[in-house]
Amino acid sequence: MKKNNKTKKISIIGGGPAGLASAYFANNKGLKFELFEGNSEVGGNCKTIEYKNFKFDLGAHRFHDKNEYVTSLIKNLLNDDLRLVTTPSKIFYKGKMITFPIEFRNLLKKLDSKIILKILFENGKNIFNQNNINSFNDLVIKKYGSTISELFINNYSKKLWGKDTTLLSPKISGGRLKNLNIMSIIKIFSGKKHFEGFFYYPKNGFGMIFDKIKEEIQTNNIFLNSKITKIFHHNNKINALELNNTKKIEVDQLINSLPINFTANILEPKNTK
Repeated sequence: MKKNNKTKKISIIGGGPAGLASAYFANNKGLKFELFEGNSEVGGNCKTIEYKNFKFDLGAHRFHDKNEYVTSLIKNLLNDDLRLVTTPSKIFYKGKMITFPIEFRNLLKKLDSKIILKILFENGKNIFNQNNINSFNDLVIKKYGSTISELFINNYSKKLWGKDTTLLSPKISGGRLKNLNIMSIIKIFSGKKHFEGFFYYPKNGFGMIFDKIKEEIQTNNIFLNSKITKIFHHNNKINALELNNTKKIEVDQLINSLPINFTANILEPKNTK
């Protein structure tokens, strides 16, 4: 008998944010699923690890209120353990703390007047800058000018992403870069009050979000220490997975959150096209 969509099982590869979210909503819909995570903990690149009584976030370390539905979901999961943080981020530069995202009011207090004049000149020129934005570097120069870009943004972004900013997509900014334009400068000199941005942060680290999602699911269908070592396919369809170089399981439907390059390397047979 042919299975319908309700009787088919969803196999989910990866216990990071994408994989866990898929499992969470599948569970809420009453769908059959199984999730395979290669490590001993969920969270993927967003987990929080503990070392000598200190907690470290491997990746993301703040939750921005960008989507009302998602924010509401996370608030309901963590309740009072999701803390509102209003303290701005800081960049330590030559013994001074620079607010980030960059603010002209803060730069006036912290930087040499020659650098300020250079920044003003560059941002004045940006009014007439009609260049296409093809990279993160283009975006930063368009918003802040080359001086701020080199002093505060490019080096950090290169270290974070492992690539030169000329090779990174503008989308990695996540909409957090604010223009240092003439109007924003006029508002500062006219005495307009600035309101700092805010974000949420879980009590026990960013990885707490994913630990809570796992707890919420409360199922035996999440398999840790289960690394996918082969993905079998036939006639353009995934039909089986290999776990830990030993066990082979059949697949009805698949959600894969592994990186594309890793996925390509474990396809069986190898895709030669």
